[in-house]
Amino acid sequence: MVDGLTKDNSFDLMTFRDISTFEMEEDDGKVKVLQCNERYHLRLHGFLNP
Repeated sequence: MVDGLTKDNSFDLMTFRDISTFEMEEDDGKVKVLQCNERYHLRLHGFLNP
């Protein structure tokens, strides 16, 4: 498991994208910053083809 801090989190409901910044400290003490951009997909059963 990785311990870190997530901040500046925002979710765009139109594109289903979660944008955030993740900071963690590496074993050598350096801080690693990741810019995250995740996309979610929905499967709607019977919505378009009843």
